[in-house]
Amino acid sequence: MIYLKILAALSFVGAVAWMVKDPGFEPVLAILGASATFIGLMLTDRKKTLEPTQNQTVSAGSLGIQAGGDVNIGDGRKKSDV
Repeated sequence: MIYLKILAALSFVGAVAWMVKDPGFEPVLAILGASATFIGLMLTDRKKTLEPTQNQTVSAGSLGIQAGGDVNIGDGRKKSDV
């Protein structure tokens, strides 16, 4: 992830240099694209650092099952037993 942030920062610097050298419409779009990419990478990295949580509300007399993956719930009998 750090490589992408460095690449986005370098592209931003390059786009600013391009804007100074040859002002116009295209360098402005490059600056906007590079800055949007850098900000997006920062926000994505921030979301990954937050602790994931799960919340569940179960009413009285009910069974609540909470898992991080696939869950199969049955009565414990095989189909051949039924």
